[in-house]
Amino acid sequence: VTVEDNGIGRQAAMKLASGDEGEKRSAATDILARRLAALSQETGKPHTVSTVDLDEGTMVTLVLPLHREWD
Repeated sequence: VTVEDNGIGRQAAMKLASGDEGEKRSAATDILARRLAALSQETGKPHTVSTVDLDEGTMVTLVLPLHREWD
């Protein structure tokens, strides 16, 4: 699943929110990364999220392989 927006972008949003230019990572991003790593380890299939800063906005791609259990 890929979601793209045309907002001001993450870097500009962080500057507005914090008043400084240091790179920060949200707790939600860290938690999501840990959960996806656990799912990858449990299933043996890659579960990933990637974030790309665009000229105008941000693009986030989430990869969740289809899991099927057959009786």
